[in-house]
Formats: sequence, C-alpha cells, structure tokens
Amino acid sequence: MTIKTSINTAILSDNDIRDLVLPHIDSTDKLNICSNIRGSSNKHLYKIKSESTHTYWLKIYPEQKKFIQERRAYNILKRNKIPYTPELIHSSAESLCYLLLTNCSGTLASELPTDNSALEKSFMHAGYFLNKLHKIKPEIPDTLLPFDALLKRYKSIIKSNIKTGHIEKDYIEKTKVGLDRLENNSYLLERSLCHRDFTPRNWLYSNENHISVIDFEHTMFDITILDIAKLNAHYFSKNHKLKEAFFMGYSGKKEPCKDFNSVLYILTIFYGLQTLSWGKKYNDKVYIDLGYEALTI
Repeated sequence: MTIKTSINTAILSDNDIRDLVLPHIDSTDKLNICSNIRGSSNKHLYKIKSESTHTYWLKIYPEQKKFIQERRAYNILKRNKIPYTPELIHSSAESLCYLLLTNCSGTLASELPTDNSALEKSFMHAGYFLNKLHKIKPEIPDTLLPFDALLKRYKSIIKSNIKTGHIEKDYIEKTKVGLDRLENNSYLLERSLCHRDFTPRNWLYSNENHISVIDFEHTMFDITILDIAKLNAHYFSKNHKLKEAFFMGYSGKKEPCKDFNSVLYILTIFYGLQTLSWGKKYNDKVYIDLGYEALTI
C-alpha cells in the first residue's frame, strides 16, 4: 500500500485506513470511519466503527518523537496493569507512525457542567488513576537529584529569557523565591511516571461511573508533584471541591499535608513560568494566558 504523507499531515483514504486496521482486529465487517477527530498539526485521530458495534481509534503521527513516547507509555501501562486506559492493539512506524487503540467511551470531563456531581466524581477517579501511575518508578537510578534537575530547568528558562526579555522580572523572582523555599522540602520531590498533560480534556467520564484517560504522547518519568500542578493552577484554585475529590482518589484524604501543599504551590508557579516561557517564545496566546493564570494563583 502506498501512503502519501507530508510534514504536517498524513493523507489517508478510507481504503488506506481499512487496510491498516483490518489485519489487526477480529472483524470482517464494514468499517465506518470518522476522520480527524480532535485533529491538530501534530496528529490525526480517526474513530472507526464496525457494524458489530466495536469501536477503535487510529492515531497517526507525521513525526516519530511523540509516537515513540506514546507507544512506550502504552507498553508500560500494560505491563503494570494500569486501569482506565485504552489498550494498544497494534503500532507501526514502517510506512507511517500510527497506533491502533481500543475504544474509550464517555464525555470529556472538560465538557461536563461545573455544577454537576459527575465532574467531582471524575476528579476522584482521576486521582485514583494518577496515584497508580505515580507508583511506577524509573528502573534506572537518576543521575541528577530531582531538585537539581528542577533548578537546571529553571536556569535554562532564565538563560533563554536573557536573550528575549519576554518574561516580567516579578514572575522570575517569584519562581526563584519558591525554589529557594523548595530546597527545604526537597525530600518530597521524587520521580515517577507522569502523564504530563493531565487535565479534564484528557479523560472521559462514562455513565458506568468510571473514566478513560487518553493522550500519552507527553508521558515520561518526571517530578511527581509537578504532574498535579496544571490541575492546581486551573481547577483546584477555582473549585476546592474538585481538589478534595481528586485527593480522595489520590491518597484517601480530602486534603494533602501542609508540606505537600507548599511544594504543590511552588511547582505550580514553576509550571506557570515554563508555560509562559513557551507561549512567549512561540507567540501562543493560549499558553501565555495559562502561564499567567498559574503564576497568579
């Protein structure tokens, strides 16, 4: 089969998709294909339904980096029997990079009404999932302590900002003060497998009262509490009930200890600086706004 590709997209006909999928599923049914679901410049996502009601997802990448990262993540999830995730049926990087996944049903949690109890329940399940994910530790010992790794990332942001001057000095100083305080609580810093884009737009809540977590292309071993910083910046700071629900799932308690909260606050500021730096560098208003929101909690 000949597949045409370009740097930003993979152009596939329905017949191409059927040729990719059929050898790997137990079906000879006619396949109905919905193209480019949640599509972006980085990936195309196809929803594929068979007449026997089975549903699959085909995720295609024009570049290898995120494909390799996500495939590795799914293999780790399977090996560790992590719940609430699609199953990887097949992957290939021969003619193009793609993953074939089992269906994950439900409504994106980001689309649930904020006054709906379903949103709180989804956050509780999200906490339970992230707790399981964070129990997976690196097999190879770190060569750099987590705090030192964080400091290295901070210095890289500052070095970049010296050239551009994009980030206000107050936010740089705020982050530096936080990191100075963090050194006293560095015992709470550890590395584990992190989703690294864990927000309600990346998990679905179903009528069966469970979630399905998606989009693992950023997943790698990182500082554990940093994986919660995005939720803290954009959800916990606005709705304390969501924080309580999340931590009930994550640790069995509605509120983490004082030292944990302190570290979470500092890492939220650090996340804000990272996000603002990226947004300013690429003139991305969405990331700029997210960065400022995190820096002003």
